[in-house]
Amino acid sequence: MLASIVKNDISHDYVVGNPPWVAKQNRYTGDEQERRLEQLYYSAWGESDPYMEFMERGLDMLHTGGKLGFVVSNRFLYNSGAKEIRALLSKNQIREIIDFTDVPIFDEATNYTSIVTVEKEVENDDWGSFIEDNSFSGEYEIQGTRVRQWDEANDSGDPDIPNLVETIRTREEHPTIEFFEVDSSRVRERVWVQRGEVHREETSSRYTANGQRVTVSRKLPIADVWPFCPEDESQLLDQIEDGMDLRLGDRAVIRGNQLEDSPNLVGDGIRVGIQTSGDSAYIVHPTVGLSKEKFADIDTLPITPRAVDETYTVETDLLKIDISSEDVDRWLPSWDNRLVFVPYKQGDGDERAELIRPQELHDNYNLTWQYFTDASVLETLSEDSVERKEIHNRLAFELGVIEEDAITDEDENQNFRLPELSSSQYQSLSEQLRSNVDFLNTQNKELWWYRYMYRKNIENLPRPKILTGDLVQRNKLCFDEQGIMAPHNVSVYSFVVDDDKKYAIAGVLNSALLEYYHKHHSRIHKGKAYRYIEDYISKWPIQLPDGGARESIESTIRDILHLKDLEAKIPQFPDPYILEARESGEEFVDISFTPNSSFTAAPSIQNDLAGDVTLVMDDGQSLSESIDSEVKARYVQKALEDMRLHQNQTVTIPVPLRDEVAQDALDELEEDISARNEGDIDELEQEIDQVVFDLYDLEDENVQEHINRYNSQHDSVRPLDPLE
Repeated sequence: MLASIVKNDISHDYVVGNPPWVAKQNRYTGDEQERRLEQLYYSAWGESDPYMEFMERGLDMLHTGGKLGFVVSNRFLYNSGAKEIRALLSKNQIREIIDFTDVPIFDEATNYTSIVTVEKEVENDDWGSFIEDNSFSGEYEIQGTRVRQWDEANDSGDPDIPNLVETIRTREEHPTIEFFEVDSSRVRERVWVQRGEVHREETSSRYTANGQRVTVSRKLPIADVWPFCPEDESQLLDQIEDGMDLRLGDRAVIRGNQLEDSPNLVGDGIRVGIQTSGDSAYIVHPTVGLSKEKFADIDTLPITPRAVDETYTVETDLLKIDISSEDVDRWLPSWDNRLVFVPYKQGDGDERAELIRPQELHDNYNLTWQYFTDASVLETLSEDSVERKEIHNRLAFELGVIEEDAITDEDENQNFRLPELSSSQYQSLSEQLRSNVDFLNTQNKELWWYRYMYRKNIENLPRPKILTGDLVQRNKLCFDEQGIMAPHNVSVYSFVVDDDKKYAIAGVLNSALLEYYHKHHSRIHKGKAYRYIEDYISKWPIQLPDGGARESIESTIRDILHLKDLEAKIPQFPDPYILEARESGEEFVDISFTPNSSFTAAPSIQNDLAGDVTLVMDDGQSLSESIDSEVKARYVQKALEDMRLHQNQTVTIPVPLRDEVAQDALDELEEDISARNEGDIDELEQEIDQVVFDLYDLEDENVQEHINRYNSQHDSVRPLDPLE
């Protein structure tokens, strides 16, 4: 009783704590608890963390003038799911924020810590008493601390956190800790105010309670993200926004307490990658050398699935180049020799892509049909997805592979999750599927087992687009100019822009200036990586270059793309250098080599007394078969040079029968290496940066130096000097 009174009926001078940090998607509380939380707390909606609800409850427990001090995640500064708690904090007096960025304050946990101290001014349900002329009344200073790095260690070699805390407490000057004051208007002006009070939008959730569907509704405030930084950096961010023509996307931006009414480039067209729910079979590797550039010209291809130790030949029409976040790089993605099946047919224009019907798959893409009806593939797909396993079991029942008792539970109800098909039953299912195309074609497409279980954003795939990875260290936008790439899963985003604008826009988005803007509006993560999700990149402020600026950016990007092409092409020797010869009918013979140990190849050429040429490998083995000339020896030497070879894994090199073909390939390789060595991508990117600085009227060299140093701040412990 006493504890209840202390918690609920008495207002307090101080509330302090370190509440739990568990993202909402990682905790299960059940419908009833979620419903009660949403009824009680503004901050319980959306992608919330429990610590936000604790902060809200802590504010509620204070009397006016009381103070709250919490150790919490710094997510509340930047995440869209924290917009309600930002609004709640804004209407009180935030006395201090300490942002430890990614410095590990707590042992044995990945954490991104902050400390926030707030003095209560108004009740949580008061949204208007502090508003005058549609803006917040009263101004004050917030004491701020930003810890960029902390490399000082204790005797055990661990970060010396007590020393860090003491340095912050005394505000002792340190090269990687910044102490500053933030005007309260910097956070308050990012809260939407309308008609004399904080604007709140009606939001609803539906739950099941006592067997009934229950709707919970609440009006929720909205506050944009808080770039937590010194005033000179805030002014620079203002200048960047003042120089923009439009935003990249249509996510809400709040400035000056108003919802910004700016044009945007792609609307809601920033799309997350596809989700197959069966990567073990949908992701495949070609078993022959293949370049991205020649992929569209090939009709069929031998492939090996990720988790099936067999080789199949399939049509390339329903394959895309699979791009993960690790593949995304600036200007052009790298590629780890992965493809992904996309069994959908794109309509004209903006029409929805449709799943290919079984009959059409059988008739027009028969090799792919054979693949998806293969017993090993079916079994692998079941292992990847419970939902697909249920579909397979349902089909097995409908086609007579299993009896009704196999799908009947203890209550005499049908339950298609019960059966565990054996390998022989998957073989029978394979045979029945192949024999009953007409039947399958008449069934609801929910039973077409080769569909994606969670269909997302397939319409973007055949279109030329710009891609960006999530959780990367810098802006890394790249091109899919042919519409042959498939951004994979939630780690890659893409958007479509007009073909004649793509280079100019990408030049701005990959610039140091936009990287600086992004790193102030997104939170740093482990490995010095930042989030590049739609919530953040949608708000990028874009100045569209024209005239000479546009020509300069586009020309420079073409030079960069050429160098990137060479960087990708040269290590693939000889495959991309002999494609035309092969297509013209030149004959080749394969030379195979199986190393006795693992090593990085550095073969040498030797001539015997008879003048015969031999290639000697690092493990002592000799290659001489089909190497009947010096030029062929140099050709094979270049093909193997710097290749990482693994013990007992055979490597095969195609060697032309004619010396002239081998010499042509070597000459082209030499030209490419020379062109690559003469170019410098870093210098070309700096040229683009300079054009973008001029676009946004940021010609001051001190400002440019500050931006470049901020972007690379984790590469050095040099202090970031204040801007003048």
